[in-house]
Amino acid sequence: ALPILAIPLSGALLIGVLAIILYVWIPTDPLIVVHERSKHWRSCQSDEIYDVAILGGGFAGTSLASMLRKGNKTVLLIDSNTHPRFALGESIIPPSSKWLDLIGHHWDLPVLRGLFTPTINRNMLSKSSGIKNNFGYVYHRPGEEQPSPKYAFTYNLQFEEAHMYRADTDAFLASYAMDLGTCASFGTKVQELKVETEENVQIVLQNGQKYQARFLVDAAGFGSPLAKTIPNMRIPNAGNMKTTSRTLFTHLHGVIPYDLVLNSLNSSSYPIKRSYRFHEGTLHHVFDGGWMWVIPFDNGGGSQRAVSVGVNFDTSRWPDTPENQSPQEEWDAFLAQFPAVQAQFKHAQPLMPWIRTKRLQWTTYPEKLHGKQYALSMHAAMGIDALYSRGLYNALAINHMLALSLTAPSAERDKLLDLTGEHILQLGELNDKIIYISYLSYRDPEMWLLAIKCWRSLSFVHAVPLVWLQQQDAEGKDMVFSRRYLDILAEGGSIKTEVDEIIALMERSDASYDMVYDRMKNSTVLCPHIVTNDLPGLTAHAIKTCIGWMRLEAHPELRSIANDINLFGTVMEALKTAWKSFNIPYFLARHTQSI
Repeated sequence: ALPILAIPLSGALLIGVLAIILYVWIPTDPLIVVHERSKHWRSCQSDEIYDVAILGGGFAGTSLASMLRKGNKTVLLIDSNTHPRFALGESIIPPSSKWLDLIGHHWDLPVLRGLFTPTINRNMLSKSSGIKNNFGYVYHRPGEEQPSPKYAFTYNLQFEEAHMYRADTDAFLASYAMDLGTCASFGTKVQELKVETEENVQIVLQNGQKYQARFLVDAAGFGSPLAKTIPNMRIPNAGNMKTTSRTLFTHLHGVIPYDLVLNSLNSSSYPIKRSYRFHEGTLHHVFDGGWMWVIPFDNGGGSQRAVSVGVNFDTSRWPDTPENQSPQEEWDAFLAQFPAVQAQFKHAQPLMPWIRTKRLQWTTYPEKLHGKQYALSMHAAMGIDALYSRGLYNALAINHMLALSLTAPSAERDKLLDLTGEHILQLGELNDKIIYISYLSYRDPEMWLLAIKCWRSLSFVHAVPLVWLQQQDAEGKDMVFSRRYLDILAEGGSIKTEVDEIIALMERSDASYDMVYDRMKNSTVLCPHIVTNDLPGLTAHAIKTCIGWMRLEAHPELRSIANDINLFGTVMEALKTAWKSFNIPYFLARHTQSI
């Protein structure tokens, strides 16, 4: 019997030894060190000239303020509202996690590095955060009582991410920025701005307070005060942006986990192959003309019972509703068309009034993205549909570039701000086009599966430059996107060119699945392993295959970037991330309990 027992015992011993090695190799992680709160926040002084004033005290504004404080800049933060407050942008994706990690390391902001890990997020700042192990998708047809198993699946993530309860997260980040020495004025609107007309930026608030700054960053989103101050800043009708969508959203309680809804449709479990339950991730209900998000905060053992829910409508298919129809009535009418969705919300009640928007897209003239005394953040410059959860990624990428620009010597500032503006346009336009491809595909579930593969493949390509940035930072070099990376997104670049060709094909009245599939299969910027296979999680084999393709067979522009990557270092960093994000209590719970 001893030889038989030796096999499992030796395996357990090996695991134990590896765990000890990892524990020693990865010392006490700064993520789990509780941030020591300041006892004295800095008061704002009217007679002080601040290095940078930031309009907007949400995620973008507060995180940028913290970066600038670490760059030894004096910072004034202004917001018309107070904390805590509702905000969207609750679903973290792996590239956003990577940006949080990169920025946390580069700017010495360890708190940011803990936002993407659910266990640390809940212990550090909010018991309300949920977990995210997957993107879940279910395609629905009007009147359909039971969705097809073929079009219901999860796309699993490599590491556990968080659903951030933004009211708590943003309030924490605001206080963190003030702990670092940021002066903050909350609860009063800007009455007057003078930019580019005097030696310093002049800011007058409605309460009569007056402030001065050498530079101004607008991080206020759609309600940008700068857009009201500087004439003709925004392009009419969102310029060349392709997507035309509006949204209806709120927080609900009493939402039934969709896994229970599916299980109730049959006496046996619903025959869908997936590693994780839908309730353990961000669920997307997809239909012809739009999509819905379901983001649970109640799935990780925290105290919050809210679920974030919103519907995005293609305005060409779902025009604006009559003014006499309330948002609640529109929600009820929408659910009535989709019984398989309605079942999830039969007991749900709103925790706040429904919010309904006009068109979500807006954009800024390139020459107005920054001036001698101001710059726009990502969300003040462009409005993008929330599909694929790229908002935080975009905000963090641009914030990093802004922080580098504003802490650089004056001789380098304009060049870096030009690069930042260029990156804003390229990120926004590419995101908009990938989302537009998905909206075009919603008319046909088979075409929609191709759109998912297009997004997944381009997300993989996007991740490679982040690894390159991490290597730059580790080597003490400038953590700035290379010219080559910006060129592949620019006009005439490989990614933009091929995405435009796929859009042109899908817009054709005679477009078919075979036509689009053949074009994607022969693409030099889409990994063929993703395009030609089913939709499992991005496994180690898939990652290895796509890296090999990118280094040897992809478009020359992509090959040149991929071949700069140190693969061994990448694997080691992935192991560290996996270890730090592994949630042992949750792992044990989900394998010993049923939902």
